[in-house]
Amino acid sequence: MLKRIAYHKRDFAIGAVMILLVGCGENKQAAQAPPQAIPVAFEQLSNSTLIDSSDFVGTLEAVTKVALASQIDGRIGSIYATSGQNVAVGEKILRLVPLKQQAQVNQAKAQVGQAKADLVQSEVQLQSAQAQKSKTIDAIAQRRADIAQSAAQLEGKQADLIKAKSDLVLAQKNYQRSQFLIKEGAISQQDLDNKTAALENTKSSVDSALKNKDAAQASLQASKEALNSAYSDQKIADKQIQAAQANIENKKQAIDASISNVGAVNQDLKYNTVLSPITGTVGDLSSKKIGDILTSGTAFTTIVDNSKLNLNIYVPVEKRNQLKIGLPVEIIKANESPGNVGKITFISPTVNQDSQVILVKVTFNNNGDLKDSQYVKTRIIWNKTTGILIPTSVVSNIGASDFVFVVEKGKNSDGKETQIAKQRLVKLGKIQGQQYQVLSGLKPGEQIITSRTQILANGMPVISEALLQKSLKKGS
Repeated sequence: MLKRIAYHKRDFAIGAVMILLVGCGENKQAAQAPPQAIPVAFEQLSNSTLIDSSDFVGTLEAVTKVALASQIDGRIGSIYATSGQNVAVGEKILRLVPLKQQAQVNQAKAQVGQAKADLVQSEVQLQSAQAQKSKTIDAIAQRRADIAQSAAQLEGKQADLIKAKSDLVLAQKNYQRSQFLIKEGAISQQDLDNKTAALENTKSSVDSALKNKDAAQASLQASKEALNSAYSDQKIADKQIQAAQANIENKKQAIDASISNVGAVNQDLKYNTVLSPITGTVGDLSSKKIGDILTSGTAFTTIVDNSKLNLNIYVPVEKRNQLKIGLPVEIIKANESPGNVGKITFISPTVNQDSQVILVKVTFNNNGDLKDSQYVKTRIIWNKTTGILIPTSVVSNIGASDFVFVVEKGKNSDGKETQIAKQRLVKLGKIQGQQYQVLSGLKPGEQIITSRTQILANGMPVISEALLQKSLKKGS
């Protein structure tokens, strides 16, 4: 403040000397002249854009960022990238020497061989079951032939039995007739004996025919049972064939699975070279050395693309009614000038219960100055209106009131019209950059005094520095 006062006093002295020199040349009685006007800078007021805003501290977050990890267990064999290096998609980061993948490949290949051997065995079982079924089919055909033959034999034996029974009836009738005739003396005893013998032979023939018929019937039953047994054998053979076919299909699937497993494990071997999945900047790799072991899934560095960032701002819940998608947001630089500008793209639907703030996100393209996870000063612009802005340096504070000097028309001590400095009460709003927003007290078109305000008094004559300089140049 002292330096500023000294500066104003110096300017005033220079201006006063200039006025006195001019005055001495025109009037030797300058000491009796009215007070000389003080040269000051004028600024005509015009409408500007007034910004209603709030400042917050935000956190930057890269939209595209990955934690880089190996997909296999291995020992570092080569390191291709360095910390802070810019890499493209697919560029090599490091190469691993696998610890166990090769053994898994060998094991998977052995499983393929075993699965193929199991398939051969299942095919042999199928062939055996099919041969057995063929035998049962032949047996069924033979049993059907046996049944037909037994049925024919049974039919012949039944016919023989019928004939034998018919012969028996006839023999019995002949015997009874002979008995009657011998009583009458019509025949000899020899004839009766012949009829008796014939009767006995016929009875024997009936018994023999009956036994042959029973035997033929038993043979037919046995042939039927043999056929049923052959049918059962065929069903068993069919089940064995189905089981063998299903087993073969399972073995084929096992072979396919084993071959796929070989391919999958071989694919794992391809992961021994770690590639960058995105375009970005490599994080810290200084702690990794050739020979170090990396475990699958454990991140060993990051790759960050800072070209597009999310700005995370936590806004107090009291501002929730002012928040809306599309509001402009500025990042304030160290010199307090606005930097990257974006718009609100996300407003959290919930309030943080502990801190009572609402998460707001702004997505924007980075110009290269900002980094992931950086804290930045931000400004949310709630509204823009038209109004007046004045430099903060022209405002004087007296008590709880603010004043500025404006240029008005007035009269000096000898009654001539002149320009005077008039102290004006103003109501100020927020500071916008290096300027105050004027809420009341000033109008567009008015002129304010922007220099030597520390030595001015209300009603003091003033003159434009610019006009004074122009007149001095003409006078010279």
